[in-house]
Amino acid sequence: YDGVLSHFADAFDLSFAGYHFRTKEEVRRFYQFFHEHVDEAIDLKAFVGNAEMVAIEVVVRLTGKKELTPSALEKAGYGRLV
Repeated sequence: YDGVLSHFADAFDLSFAGYHFRTKEEVRRFYQFFHEHVDEAIDLKAFVGNAEMVAIEVVVRLTGKKELTPSALEKAGYGRLV
């Protein structure tokens, strides 16, 4: 995760499924939890960026590795994902 996060600005707002991640540690924590349960493959279709912003178009394929229950999501602080 450090490689990807090294490209993040110091101040950002990454929104996903009603959650807002504003620190690198919040992003790292979410994806470490998520990838314990799900394999994720990302196919980049388009990329546009400048000094102010980045936009991407991707196809994401998710494959379950182990059961992810609503109670496990809630315990980790991601209960709204169900």
